[in-house]
Amino acid sequence: MTTGVVMLEPVVSWPREVELGRSYLVTADIRSAASMESWPYAEEQFELSCVLDAQPYLDANVIDDPVLVLHRFGGTYRPVRFVVSARHLPEQDGSTEIWLSYVNRSGVVLHTVPLPLSISSRQDWDTVGPLPERAAGWGSSAGTIQAARATAAVFVDGRRAGSGVLVDRRYLVTAAHVLLRQDPRGLARVAVELVELEFPGRGPGGQAGRAVASRLDLGTASSPLDVAVLARVSDDLEVC
Repeated sequence: MTTGVVMLEPVVSWPREVELGRSYLVTADIRSAASMESWPYAEEQFELSCVLDAQPYLDANVIDDPVLVLHRFGGTYRPVRFVVSARHLPEQDGSTEIWLSYVNRSGVVLHTVPLPLSISSRQDWDTVGPLPERAAGWGSSAGTIQAARATAAVFVDGRRAGSGVLVDRRYLVTAAHVLLRQDPRGLARVAVELVELEFPGRGPGGQAGRAVASRLDLGTASSPLDVAVLARVSDDLEVC
């Protein structure tokens, strides 16, 4: 029997400005709005689904399971992640909204969050663009600068896990152990299939640019080696 109420607040990260032809990350989570002295429910945890409505100007695709699992300590195991991309420009000043809804197991919408953003057009983005001036201090040789351009930070579930190096315009090499995360249902570490990449100085205005990459299956031949290959699936994925 329910003897209390847990007050929740949404935790959402989304881009305030998007450009046609680019993909962006939206993350959705929830947290307790106040500290809890005790968990007021008989169940150890409960689920909420996240639904992102980006129409009519953007497309939205969920990266993994769209379900948040709220546990008895007032947090969740991981956020829900979406990739959004703009396909049309709004008719007036480029401003629009997308809407994130939290839905319970009965299909009832508990809360909807408007996410305002603006859409603009752009020129083609050069995958290997120039570094900002601040990168000049990284080294004096051309080889050092090229290495900096080709190196990306690898993020697993929003946390930096290691680095990867571009071997061509799409593929990166990293260590296999970088692509592991803790299974929330046990103590085992399991491989992840999608990660985020951060390239220094490769975003708009010389800021860090982000991308989503998927792990390639190298078969059993790679099992003795601590090596993995990533393929970028969306370019310059920004996180606000």
